[in-house]
Amino acid sequence: MNIPLLRSGNLQVTPQSKTIGEDKVLVGWMFVLILLWLWLVSVFEVPALRRPHDDYLFIILAKNLLSGEWLGPYNHYTLIKGPVYPLFIALSHLLAIPLLLAQQILYAFSCVVAIYALRPYVVHRALLMACFALLLFNPFLYNFPLPGRVLREGFSLALVLLVFASLLGLISRLHANTRTTLAWSSLFGISFVLLWYTREEGIWMLPAVLLTAVMVMMTARKGEGDTLGRRVLLIALPAVIFALVSVLLAYGNYRHYGKFMINELKSPEFVAAYGGLMNIEPEEFRRFRPVSRDVLHKALAASPSLRELEPVIREREQRSQLPPSFFIWSFRSMVNAAGYVESLPTALAYYQRVGEEIAEACRSGALVCLDRKPSLQPPWHATYNALIIPTFFENFRRAVGFTNFRLDVHLVKNFRSDRNPEVEDDYRYVTLNRLVPSDRRIIQAYPEYYEKLRKEKVRLLADIGKGYGYFVPVLFLGALLGHFFLAVRDLRRRQCSTESIFSLVLLGGLVSLIAILTFVQITLWPVARPMYSAYPLVLFYICFIGCAVRRALSRHGSAQVAEG
Repeated sequence: MNIPLLRSGNLQVTPQSKTIGEDKVLVGWMFVLILLWLWLVSVFEVPALRRPHDDYLFIILAKNLLSGEWLGPYNHYTLIKGPVYPLFIALSHLLAIPLLLAQQILYAFSCVVAIYALRPYVVHRALLMACFALLLFNPFLYNFPLPGRVLREGFSLALVLLVFASLLGLISRLHANTRTTLAWSSLFGISFVLLWYTREEGIWMLPAVLLTAVMVMMTARKGEGDTLGRRVLLIALPAVIFALVSVLLAYGNYRHYGKFMINELKSPEFVAAYGGLMNIEPEEFRRFRPVSRDVLHKALAASPSLRELEPVIREREQRSQLPPSFFIWSFRSMVNAAGYVESLPTALAYYQRVGEEIAEACRSGALVCLDRKPSLQPPWHATYNALIIPTFFENFRRAVGFTNFRLDVHLVKNFRSDRNPEVEDDYRYVTLNRLVPSDRRIIQAYPEYYEKLRKEKVRLLADIGKGYGYFVPVLFLGALLGHFFLAVRDLRRRQCSTESIFSLVLLGGLVSLIAILTFVQITLWPVARPMYSAYPLVLFYICFIGCAVRRALSRHGSAQVAEG
């Protein structure tokens, strides 16, 4: 059986391709824009907020790393999120680079890598210059309230762009020398594993990655050095990097906490307990309540281990400040208050007992439960079916329309740090950044020229962000038409080009992410920050399609001239 091969077409490096280093105008353009962008975003300061599940958690974990204590003493917060972002914070501190600047430099680097990935088959420099500006000034890097906050989005947006840019760099250089292709493969492996252990919803990248792997294997080979073994190595190398980093992170937790694992929320023991609670049928279905009050009381009656939390549960019911959709944090807080988190093995043993007792009650009929394995995913309800299409398209509109951008002088001016000297000291030490004052009088004492300059920077960034909301939807529609043009061209030629398939990689990644966020929004809570991963992908899709179509039209015109 003959297997059809993808035609690499105009996507491959040619000996005549000019590298970025040889194009001094392009290098100068990127350098000047990066300086301008860094100057504009330097207006933001770090608010010292005591958010135990977000900002302050990352600060404390990074502080423990800097103290040589790995992630620090175990508690119910220590392993609830991936360890990569605290490691990045600690690294930026060791390099004496303020955290915000480190994140901005990383994003600027990802934009340079994206242009480098596009460069080999783009004839017109102006198009690359426009793409770099479009990628660099992504407004969701300074969308309120993200600016200054110690949140993963300031780090993960760069990783999203690096993942897909390195995939393109690999595909476009399959016929280059081995050192070059291995460098792109390694960059993909590193950026992928860092993103995987930064955010929890990384599964959305897998369809795009698998499709790229198919492209690597099926693209027509040229030259004696481009062998099947070489292609296999290019695919295997990221897998090896992923496995190695995973083992190192899990081993760090094993040494300090006694369990070979990375994220406690994904452990079988915790999933059995929390997923078991969500599997109990409630008396009355209510959206955004993964575990209702009546379900919790049913579980108390069926599980002796859970019943040990009853005094804490009754106390928390009277003064809980978390919304019902965040019951996962309330549950862990109650287990902590009851004294079951002295160590990671102790906590996991308790969760395992709760999970086993709930499962036994479900099997015996003492509890009416759903017919599914315990999972962190909330159960699907029949009433959700009608929400799928409108919610998906609303999220898609938000992603390609850049509609949720918010920034103005008053928002920034009224932002404050919490009044807590200890928290401020931790932020100041770890981030090396200026902090947003907690006292308005400090701001009022700023020099007048300084305040005026800050306001003008914020206004300019706000205008740039609003501009994206106007022209990005138009550019995205144009990119879809360009994608259609490439697909029709392939059909007329009766061949499948890597340009068309890689366009599907980018668009498929976007659709996959939005599908996962749609599920979360329907079943658990309205998504906001997880949507940030979509924005660099949208911009890169626009750039890639624009470059591919422009090159295809140029070649078509050259062919007509030659025929004439």
